[in-house]
Amino acid sequence: PTGQFWKCDASAVGRGTVEIEAELLSRVRRWKTKEKKNEAILLTNDGKTDDNSELDQDESRITNNDVRSYLSSLT
Repeated sequence: PTGQFWKCDASAVGRGTVEIEAELLSRVRRWKTKEKKNEAILLTNDGKTDDNSELDQDESRITNNDVRSYLSSLT
């Protein structure tokens, strides 16, 4: 309400912003899934993951930290 803008990790303005947001969240979701699978591989002794290992509902939720981590991975 005060018009102060303190912290921003990513922004889009103007026509097409809905599509841009959807694409960003889609990329973050794919990145997060890949990171979790890589983490699971590192934690197993034989390097194989269970074929039925899917992200549970809480892990599939995209958070601000997920977006921040994804953007950091790009640099």
